[in-house]
Amino acid sequence: AGMAAVLSKPGIYKASGAIGRWFMKYIPVLVNNKLNPWYKQREMPAVPKQSFNEWYHQNRKQHGKQG
Repeated sequence: AGMAAVLSKPGIYKASGAIGRWFMKYIPVLVNNKLNPWYKQREMPAVPKQSFNEWYHQNRKQHGKQG
């Protein structure tokens, strides 16, 4: 139900992505800890500087496309 609420509202979705990137960059121990079973078996990827949506809109503008 929580994911449905986040995914159904674009503003909440974008804000949660920005908050998640901030936590991963400045307080990674909240995600990269012993309680996270996924992290125990894998290396965490580098935190992206921007969301895919931000990157996409920036690159469309650079190539003269509207979007």
